[in-house]
Amino acid sequence: MGAAEKRQYDESRHKTARSAPHAAVTPRGILVAAPLECENPREGGLSYDPFQRISLPNALARVKDERSAVRFARAYGLLGYADFLNFQWQDLTLVDRRRMFDDPLLDEGQLKELLRSLDDYGDPMPWLLAQARSVRLAMELIEAIGRKEFKAVRDVVLRHTLPHVGSDQKSRPQLLVAGGPSVKWFAPGRGLLHPDMEAMRARSAAYLIEELVNPNVASLRWQLFTPAYRGPNELEIELGFEHRALFEVVWWHVANAAFGRRPGTRVRLCELETCRAPFIVTDERQRFCPADYTYTDKRTGKTRPGRSRCAALYQKRHGGQSKTEKP
Repeated sequence: MGAAEKRQYDESRHKTARSAPHAAVTPRGILVAAPLECENPREGGLSYDPFQRISLPNALARVKDERSAVRFARAYGLLGYADFLNFQWQDLTLVDRRRMFDDPLLDEGQLKELLRSLDDYGDPMPWLLAQARSVRLAMELIEAIGRKEFKAVRDVVLRHTLPHVGSDQKSRPQLLVAGGPSVKWFAPGRGLLHPDMEAMRARSAAYLIEELVNPNVASLRWQLFTPAYRGPNELEIELGFEHRALFEVVWWHVANAAFGRRPGTRVRLCELETCRAPFIVTDERQRFCPADYTYTDKRTGKTRPGRSRCAALYQKRHGGQSKTEKP
């Protein structure tokens, strides 16, 4: 086995993620890793460990349209809708879809229908945008609860609701959320929307975060891995999570932020007025979204995070930067 083949084998064993520098949206509304005319779709892609990328929830939360979806995929890769369905096809997993996601388990017939309806191998844009909205909703709720601003919880939910006509032909504010490969309308309930239910708002918000996170991490599982090849007779068995799709790892980071009992899991909102996206704090000096690209330090040869685009835009608009800011 050659060096390139060995490296590719190790990547598949470790379930690393890979950026998709040629990502594009097809005319049928599917975000694919590369268009059909691309001769070498993997060229220029970078492999990375998504469990170490704490910026993933912030990057997905900022996806609002096709352009930002392509930007996300080129930096981090596809979310993995088609990959997830194919893994389900290979091994029907007993996914817990309690309460909000109470549809029956995906059986062989359902999986066939979902795969048949997928025109191109990639992420359908409606599903991807629902995932992005769900991540942003969960992160904003975590941030509000962390500040103990329970009045702000209602504002967060109202900001994310959309008018939806139910079976009784009446329009009500509901949330369009994603759980695994499913997208559903969900009624937030009185505890989150009624102005006189503030005493129950924190618990209701916690239940909603639980409903958003759990279906998206249900297929993560602990596995032993043979580590990457380091040389002959250099071997240490490693323990880690096996993920089927990138969206599972994004939600794993969100779950850690919700748990919030260890350093580096607090959520803050970007201070750029036109952004205000939630991000997980890794340094108390952070005020803006983390950078979504890296560069190689010519002096040390190490890979370092780039400059925060939000911090750069804020400095351009306001003509200065706080001494305490960490881009």
